[in-house]
Amino acid sequence: KPNSIEIILPPEIYNLENNSHQLSILHNEDFHIHNIEINQYILLEAYKNLNSIKSGNRNNVIKCSKKGFNLKRLKSKEYENAYKIILENMNRRNYKISMTWESLSSMMSTFPSNFINFGLFDKEVMIAASICIKISEDILYLFYWGENKNYSGLSLKSYISNKISEFCIENNFKIFDLGTSSNLSTPNIGLINYKKSIGGYSCNKFKL
Repeated sequence: KPNSIEIILPPEIYNLENNSHQLSILHNEDFHIHNIEINQYILLEAYKNLNSIKSGNRNNVIKCSKKGFNLKRLKSKEYENAYKIILENMNRRNYKISMTWESLSSMMSTFPSNFINFGLFDKEVMIAASICIKISEDILYLFYWGENKNYSGLSLKSYISNKISEFCIENNFKIFDLGTSSNLSTPNIGLINYKKSIGGYSCNKFKL
């Protein structure tokens, strides 16, 4: 609408008390909730490695480990290859990616310390990747991830999630934000259940 303002609050897990105050203030200023999205996250103080993962994906993590796949933090020269893997994965699943490589590359160049990106390697070949944003000293946000179609039967994302969670714990993060699992308040049940199976909890994310 002309002259209207849309506000998206951070996921409640970031700061529940602050979100409560903001919702109350905005409601009194005649803002209305347009969407309530389901946001999922791993609470790292409660994460017990494989014990936090349900049996099917736990087995996938173990299989990936036995194959010797190696998750490494990427160098900037490897970012474009990571993006290509993610883009191909999203196209294959009929999801639209929100940023072009040019836009994302520009943002990463402008805020290099805010990005922590990972690649999963089978020997020297990158087979999966994730682009993560450091929201704060406590929160790492999974912005994009994807896997090579030739490895899709191994659920590489489950392995990536496990290894990034380990990285987060080692580096004193408290929350690994897995992102939203709904669109325009319509839940994606399959995605919700998948993120739950890798240790995810749910909270609200409001758009006013």
